[in-house]
Amino acid sequence: QSHLYPQNRVVTAQIVVTGVSSAQFSTIDAQNEFRSAVNRTAGVPLNSVFILSYAEVNGNLAVDIAIELIPGLSVNGTGPAFVNMPNPSSVTLSATNLKLTRTGDGAAAAPINIPVSSTIGVVLNFDDGTKRSFTSDSRTHYEIISGEDLAYITGNTVYTNSKSNKIGTVVVLVTFPGSFNNINQTINIEVINLKSLSLSAYPYPSFSGYSSITTLYQVHCTGQYQRATTKVTATLSDNQTFDVTSYSYFSSSDSTVLSFTTVSSNIQIPSTPGTSTIVAVFSGIKSSSLVMNVNQSSVYVTSSQITTSFSSSTFSGVYGTTRTLIVKLTFSDGTVYESGLASAPWITISDVLKFSSSNSLYVNVSSNGVLTLLDNYHSSIVITASTLVCDNRQEVVATSTFYSNLDISAEGDVDLGYSTGLQFTQPTVGGTFDVQVRVKSTSTLSAFFIKIEFDSNYLLAQDNSCSIQSGWQGTFSCTLNDPINRVLIIGSDASSSARGSSIYIAKFTLRAISSGITPISGIIEGLTISTGVSICSTGANACTIRAGAGYVLILGSTAVTRNKNEETYDLLKITHERNILTVEEEEKQQRILLQQEQEQE
Repeated sequence: QSHLYPQNRVVTAQIVVTGVSSAQFSTIDAQNEFRSAVNRTAGVPLNSVFILSYAEVNGNLAVDIAIELIPGLSVNGTGPAFVNMPNPSSVTLSATNLKLTRTGDGAAAAPINIPVSSTIGVVLNFDDGTKRSFTSDSRTHYEIISGEDLAYITGNTVYTNSKSNKIGTVVVLVTFPGSFNNINQTINIEVINLKSLSLSAYPYPSFSGYSSITTLYQVHCTGQYQRATTKVTATLSDNQTFDVTSYSYFSSSDSTVLSFTTVSSNIQIPSTPGTSTIVAVFSGIKSSSLVMNVNQSSVYVTSSQITTSFSSSTFSGVYGTTRTLIVKLTFSDGTVYESGLASAPWITISDVLKFSSSNSLYVNVSSNGVLTLLDNYHSSIVITASTLVCDNRQEVVATSTFYSNLDISAEGDVDLGYSTGLQFTQPTVGGTFDVQVRVKSTSTLSAFFIKIEFDSNYLLAQDNSCSIQSGWQGTFSCTLNDPINRVLIIGSDASSSARGSSIYIAKFTLRAISSGITPISGIIEGLTISTGVSICSTGANACTIRAGAGYVLILGSTAVTRNKNEETYDLLKITHERNILTVEEEEKQQRILLQQEQEQE
């Protein structure tokens, strides 16, 4: 039986038949007769006998056959058979672990986890290129030939000697006595242990490029000291190192000078000037000591940077949105608080920094550096973070510049202008800018009537500049310059699918005619959702535009020269009061039309 096919229950053999030539054997009948003979002799089912090849050898017919055995089949018979077995040429050894430590040694404890045993694997290589596992073969013999005092072997598993404190190399020899006497191989397993525990201290909080420290100072005249994080490093006898800080316990020789919040905490907390010796214990092993000094001298802020970023340079959000500033601080001893004083919560922020806003009515900043968004602003906001003057040290200043831009918060409210950056771009006199109109409706928006107003002393609407936008697919009308300080936008759609937090419905263009700061605001006279509910309606139930109300800054000092279409501007302004009733009547007719359209829907 060949060793090559045990998993398929296949036996290969060569049967020599005398007095028969290959030519005689070549017919199907002759081969079937041969298979029948094997069947009669060995009791093997006919369909389990396969002829692999045949040839004449020294005047005899040599037939190579394969027999697929059936489980439980009893095969017997006699006859000359030649089985070709390959010869073993070498052996390959492996081990689950090439480094071991003894039970109870610190190297065996978490997180180091050096194992205390190793299993040997054996693969025999044959001269025909095949391989076979001999790990569990009874002919395989395992023996420790060196390092017997370090470990012992049971079967094919090596175990360290827990009673020995020695380290060294265990040599395991694998042989096949009486079977393959010339085949053998050795494998080396190293026995190691925990050699030492060392302590070091680093700035807390950490920062890029930090190095070890042994002295802690006061922080910028606050009366609070720097803190340090303690690191425990385990070094093994083979010079591997492991950070075992999280598995260690700490103590201080003088807790009035320096202490730990708990024995498992590695953060050093100074209290008073002096020195204290720190030690740690890992897996019952005591570390080397570390002397720490607490110095009453101060380190001072030498540079600062506001690292809080704003997408598109815009502080946006609904009214009341907050954002905490991060002020990166660098001190005179090289220590850096990269995440600001929020990463050093034992220090009161206002004891080191003071904050101010260039316009607190729009963006306010608290004493702890918390920003609050209050309104749209026509220019940039500058936030300043300054250090408190300490021991006659020069004030250190950092600034952050951004735009404040409100998002729509209330259902049915309208936003005007851009949603990022300046709400309205800053035109020069004679220049123009676009005003986008967006509506918030989380339910389907079916109709709207929006009145946008501005000061005609500064702004005029460009004729034919009002257009429907991608968020709206229904009926749409837009009235400009009637009166000259107002834009009316009306839309209706019974089959509308428009919904969302910012539905882009319209855009129009304003032209600047005089420099200064001027408001743009409006009223929502009607806004209806698909269920027929009116969020805003006419008269006393009209809604003031909140998120979209703002100011535009017009640059320049020269009044614009009017074109022919604007030559009647003064006349229109004079007669504006006379036309109020006419305008109101037109708006009334528009509201009636809108109501009729809704009733038809």
